[in-house]
Amino acid sequence: MKIRPLAIGTVGAVALAAIAGGVWWASADDDVVTYGNCSTASYEFEVEAEDNDRLEVNFELLAASVGEEWTVTLSQNGDVIFTGIRTADAEAEIDVDVTVRHVDGDNRFVAEFAPAAADREPCRVEITH
Repeated sequence: MKIRPLAIGTVGAVALAAIAGGVWWASADDDVVTYGNCSTASYEFEVEAEDNDRLEVNFELLAASVGEEWTVTLSQNGDVIFTGIRTADAEAEIDVDVTVRHVDGDNRFVAEFAPAAADREPCRVEITH
């Protein structure tokens, strides 16, 4: 019986995709990520488990233009863990990284952000880890 090279390639591709999917799924247990758009920017908000019962909170904002200022506030379970005005860098990005203690049970993280020059309600995104 002859096995076609196309069939072997297809089976190999499916197996590789299953393995890669399994690796992503396993690592996804320790990371919670959300993406979206709000106002004139897009964002990525992520919480990742670290060693020693710590969580790394990463907030990245892609602003409309270089030099644009944004007010950013991050909180964990209602407690502010970062607040400040950040300026978009040469790639129009703003990054805020904070490491916090993992509190027993679910940890609710909220990011609120708005252009500093605007007088309007901030965008709000929430994730639970």
